[in-house]
Amino acid sequence: MPFAASGSAEKKRSFSSPVKGKGIVTGGHMPSAYPLCPKCGKRHPGECRSGYGVCYRCGKPGHLIRDCPNTAQGSGAGDHKPRPHIPARVYAVTPGDIDADASEVEEAGVITGNVNLLRFTACALFDSGASQSFVSAAFARICSLQTELLPQRVVVLIPDGNTVACTRLVKDCPVELDGRTLKADLLVFGQMEFDLILGMDWLFKHYAKIDCRKREVVFESPSEDIIRYTGASVKATPLVISALQARKCFEVGASAFLLMIVEKTVGSEEIRGIPVVEDFPEVFVSELTGLPPDRETEFKIELEPATTPTHKAPYRMAPAELKELKVQLEELLEKGFIRPSSSPWGAPVLFVKKKDGSMRMCIDYRELNKVTIKNKYPLPRIDDLLDQLQGASVFSKIDLRSGYHQLKVKEQD
Repeated sequence: MPFAASGSAEKKRSFSSPVKGKGIVTGGHMPSAYPLCPKCGKRHPGECRSGYGVCYRCGKPGHLIRDCPNTAQGSGAGDHKPRPHIPARVYAVTPGDIDADASEVEEAGVITGNVNLLRFTACALFDSGASQSFVSAAFARICSLQTELLPQRVVVLIPDGNTVACTRLVKDCPVELDGRTLKADLLVFGQMEFDLILGMDWLFKHYAKIDCRKREVVFESPSEDIIRYTGASVKATPLVISALQARKCFEVGASAFLLMIVEKTVGSEEIRGIPVVEDFPEVFVSELTGLPPDRETEFKIELEPATTPTHKAPYRMAPAELKELKVQLEELLEKGFIRPSSSPWGAPVLFVKKKDGSMRMCIDYRELNKVTIKNKYPLPRIDDLLDQLQGASVFSKIDLRSGYHQLKVKEQD
């Protein structure tokens, strides 16, 4: 039996019922026989699809009800003609779609890599399984690409079997490979982790051949030089959802797993068992216990003639810094690295925080450096040192523990 809205129903526009066998709804309202939905506050049959990002007609993600490919289906919809559309397909829209068993894209035998688009670098998939070429909506916004509305929407079949409607196109987009610009017509696609998917329309247009074993794309245009593009590995980007989205997934029965990340601390390697190092244990001590032995060369400070002693007032310190200063001075006195002095020369002390949160004591010797005669020994240029490392495959680093205190100062200074 048909339902009627209150008031002058004959003056209102009629719509066909979205549920077969439920009669006719007038006035644009759902029949009052349906219970009021506590989620959206409206009356409708079946499960509420509000907030899930799916089409209210077919229940699939990626498009709105006005773009639903099933618009023509339903009872009594003789007035509504389905919008014309062009079918398309895509092989993969995320790195994880390429091969569920491949930990990296290169194991699946497909070709991905970076290309230049305008002044941006794009992560691209060369997809011979895609009938068209695509650009992600997010990347199109970043590049400020000019899009135009398609006269006919393109309904794309994606790997999970669902369809997504594309309604906008970037015309003649300049894709640069090895210094050559190869223009592409790119459909704007929302559900993509790749910045670009270059499909068969673009590959055919530019005479491309794909060698999956070499992971290479060869462009053999009759009027241009041959381009050989070698792909690079792309790892799947982990998908992150908000706590609210997770809660909505739980409400529809999604499975969830609780993982705990534990940081495993690895102890420092001992001297025993390391060749050469174990033969000189006195060189690899964990802490210096006193001053280094007397050597032929000692550190000497040469001052400019007629220099008077310089001294500067101490810097202001917080109580925590004063406490740390006392601890470090007592430790240095105990090891013999410093001694009480009444010299007219003086320099203030300050603290710099280390990466581990502890504080490093530093002495501001800038006033002393101004009256010190500089060493005229020519130091090597940094670019020359780096050039010497070319072709090397093994590198070593030598560092001194408490190196500041291992350089003995001449007694007179």
